[in-house]
Amino acid sequence: DCNPIMRKMLNINEKERIFNKTDYDFYPRKTAKIIRYYDKQVLESGKIVSYKIEKKQPNGENKIYDTLLAPVTNKGSITGVVGILRDTTQVEALKERMFIQNAQMESILNNMPYIIYMKDCNGNLIFGNKILENKTGKQQNQLIGTNIAERYFKEIIYDINEEDKRVVHSKETVVVEKNSKIFTEKPCWFQISKTPIIDTKRNVVGIIVMIKNIDKEKALEAQKRNLVSTITHDLKTPTNAQLGAVNILLSGSLGKLNDEQIEMLQLTKNSNIYMKNMIST
Repeated sequence: DCNPIMRKMLNINEKERIFNKTDYDFYPRKTAKIIRYYDKQVLESGKIVSYKIEKKQPNGENKIYDTLLAPVTNKGSITGVVGILRDTTQVEALKERMFIQNAQMESILNNMPYIIYMKDCNGNLIFGNKILENKTGKQQNQLIGTNIAERYFKEIIYDINEEDKRVVHSKETVVVEKNSKIFTEKPCWFQISKTPIIDTKRNVVGIIVMIKNIDKEKALEAQKRNLVSTITHDLKTPTNAQLGAVNILLSGSLGKLNDEQIEMLQLTKNSNIYMKNMIST
């Protein structure tokens, strides 16, 4: 026998007899064989078993049922089985979507050219991308649960802990630049971004860390500074010389000037003063 919900699932009405019928009368042969296989397991072992089956509905929809089977006993002998089915179609679909999303996210993180890892609020690793595995020489399953900072960043452990506290307290991303030996033999410049992982209750449950080598960016900045410094110096010298020369001419020490010459020299002087101020700025 079965209850009304089971009858609906099997697409049989209340009056139709199901006594002495088998699963082969209601399910495709492949599914019926699976059900019978687990029935035998319960009958032979006397233990509870669970499994999943699929059943196509009259409307064409395919549903997934989580099934629990238990033995029915009479005077110490197993006389049958009782089954409980639960529709888990939506749950399974959600699991599938989450699996796909996680796989996509993992693929993105593994193909980014930076060290990326996730850790809990105690600093223990939850996830690390391929770059982290390459840098440490260890597989992710060997790294999960370990404190990355204590193991690999001992020289800046105090800074790391203080930054983590800031992230947890502010619930905002913290970005810092450090000149340090992070998986390198000599100090290099790194940009470290730390973003909080926040649950539905607005609690910080972990931190995502991204470490990017910025030696090239720092070198480019230095080149720009050197270029500006050189140009500034090269412009300052002739500008000061011109300003000095104009002042000498305006002073009249080299001869008397007419009004037109004084006006032209004053315009030149003003231009030089403007140029000098701009160079200083």
